[in-house]
Amino acid sequence: MELKPSISAVCFDIDGTLVDEAFAGAQIHENHLCGNYVLDLIAAHIAGQDTATSRRQLAAYTEENVYWDYTDIIARFQLDRERVLAEMERYHENSFIVYWRNVQLLRELAGAGYQIFIVSNNPYSGCMMKIKQAGLSVSGAGTRINGIFGSNQGLGQKSNPAFWKRVIMQTGLPAESLAMIGDNPYEDGELPQLAGYGQCFLTNGYDAPREFSGNTTLDSVSQ
Repeated sequence: MELKPSISAVCFDIDGTLVDEAFAGAQIHENHLCGNYVLDLIAAHIAGQDTATSRRQLAAYTEENVYWDYTDIIARFQLDRERVLAEMERYHENSFIVYWRNVQLLRELAGAGYQIFIVSNNPYSGCMMKIKQAGLSVSGAGTRINGIFGSNQGLGQKSNPAFWKRVIMQTGLPAESLAMIGDNPYEDGELPQLAGYGQCFLTNGYDAPREFSGNTTLDSVSQ
């Protein structure tokens, strides 16, 4: 992977890039509450309610508070923060694998002096649990991440063009100085490229990322 001289920061996607579900539907599946297993897990902790009622209350909360984080939900329903977060971390440890090749690439780029950002559809605390599993950190031990832009920082999902404009603004850097590495041709290739990113790369998690040219697919990445 060769970065242009103008690139000073590299953004990494999380799911499908740094970590991935160990088995299909581990987190994202239509059978889960709002399609997200972590919300099922949190609903089970809402005291004094049967499961159906807890799920309805939590679903209503996520609809009313679009840019929620897991920690917001824990506070709203007055749950035991340490207990719930510990269970969420155990869930991630048991349900996700780490793509160590891309983690090593991230470490090498950080060591070479590039700023490293995380750009993800996960809310902030979800990002934190997943990068922790990969041995990364925003401070202290492990490779330092310069910034995390999840759904509640970018105010949306990566499939929304406006999300990318907000992320660029929050990095404080010119768009052309940013590179993106992810697994989704549309969300990690086409949209950041249209937003002005200097380079975009696609990965399948196992093979080295290849530059997105506008017609690159995940099948071609693995060839």
